[in-house]
Amino acid sequence: MKYQRVKGTQDYGVEKAFLKDAVESLFLKEVRLHGFEYVELPTLEHAQLFKSTVAQSDIGNKEMYEFLDKSQRELCLRPEMTANFVRAFVQNKW
Repeated sequence: MKYQRVKGTQDYGVEKAFLKDAVESLFLKEVRLHGFEYVELPTLEHAQLFKSTVAQSDIGNKEMYEFLDKSQRELCLRPEMTANFVRAFVQNKW
C-alpha cells in the first residue's frame, strides 16, 4: 500500500514551516494591537458538546468524526470552534 497525506492536509518542510510561522506571528501581533487575544482550544472534545449544538446542520450530520475511547466515552475531532470556545469560556471563567 502506498501511503499519502490525508486529503485536505499539508506537509510543511523547513522553509514553508518557517514562512508559516512568520505569517502567524505577524498576524497575532497585528490583532493584539486591535485588542484581540489568542486562545488555543483542544482538537479533541466530547461528541455531545457538538451533537447538542449542530445536530441539524451538515457539520452534525456529515462532517463530524466520532469514536469511542477506551472508557467508551464518545469523543470527536472538533468540527468547528464555536461550541468548544463557549465550553472553554464557561469552564475557565474567562
